[in-house]
Amino acid sequence: MFDFFGILIPFLLMHIICDFYLQPKQWVESKKESTYRSPGLYLHSLLHGIALLVPVLILDIDWSSAACLVATVAISHFAIDLWKVTAQNGDKFSYFVIDQVLHVFVLAIIAFYMADGLTIDTVIQHENFSNGVMVILLT
Repeated sequence: MFDFFGILIPFLLMHIICDFYLQPKQWVESKKESTYRSPGLYLHSLLHGIALLVPVLILDIDWSSAACLVATVAISHFAIDLWKVTAQNGDKFSYFVIDQVLHVFVLAIIAFYMADGLTIDTVIQHENFSNGVMVILLT
């Protein structure tokens, strides 16, 4: 099947690109002002789901799994971002950190699920563990 970090790292890279480079400022402002009624929230969540098609194609992940990935990431991203913009004081840095940790957690669960014969010990002892931790910390 797949290697945990071979899945997680491309997914994290797509997350970084979508959250910090492809999200226009007007979407961010729209989410804050209109919360669940914001077109920016829906577009941003959909962007995250669809962007995963890039690593899906590169990794040659089957289409049924790809459809589940797109749906899971888009829906979870929507829910997490909606929580953040509706939370009192949601603009605080601590909310940003929690938001990013939750997004990374979702991607890690997906990678863990897709990796063959994986245990927590296997992940920690993997030669790329420190690289994966650095990518997560930079996210």
